[in-house]
Amino acid sequence: MKQNDTLIKIAICEDDSTDQQALEGLLKDSFTHCGLSFAVSVFSNSEQLLEALAEYRFSLLFLDIFLEDASGMELAHHIRQLGFDVPIIFTTMSRDFAVESYEVDALYYIVKPVTKEKLAAAMKKPLENLTARQHCLEVVSGRETLLVRFQDILYAEAFGNQIVLHTFQGDVPTYQSLNLLLKRFGDSFLRCHRSFLVNMDHIKKVERKDFVLTSGARVPIRTNGRSQVIEQYNRYFTSQLRGTK
Repeated sequence: MKQNDTLIKIAICEDDSTDQQALEGLLKDSFTHCGLSFAVSVFSNSEQLLEALAEYRFSLLFLDIFLEDASGMELAHHIRQLGFDVPIIFTTMSRDFAVESYEVDALYYIVKPVTKEKLAAAMKKPLENLTARQHCLEVVSGRETLLVRFQDILYAEAFGNQIVLHTFQGDVPTYQSLNLLLKRFGDSFLRCHRSFLVNMDHIKKVERKDFVLTSGARVPIRTNGRSQVIEQYNRYFTSQLRGTK
């Protein structure tokens, strides 16, 4: 599994061990091929899944309709009543519940056996959405939870315990550490100063004391260790030119 701080959590609720293993294997192949970071949790009954929903934030649910302890359709209705809007994909031996699946806003309805082709069709939309989310930072700003695209961030600036993300759309204040943000952002961001992270994709030129960005903003370069900062930027810039990233 590719390691990444942005982890896609998938839950399978299926009481047949053979079907569990088959679906889990197909999902792992699908996500590994896409280069996405993921974790699959398998549950044998509705009670186990409901307990986990209260603790984990799943990105996608696969529900068998014929469970030993409950109907998967009833389970889906209950999940919606609890206020969870997580995407749901049904897997079942019967076509009889396809129309009812719209009542719980199901994303897809797969008639068993689940094959690579059926799963690919079901996963087309969620993979597009999940891929987009992996290139976003989820931040709490004020009373809002926002998704900020990495590519829209020019630089991040620390003010005490507060971080301000300076983006093309405006400033987004939040409370996270620069070290944590740097891990989330990846290789295109550089810790150029004690209080600043800069998106190297938006650097227009390098001056003695500052990086000048495409927006015209200036981001300071630390005095101690300036040569290391410039060297790291040059390596990134060269790798981009060569297309090795």
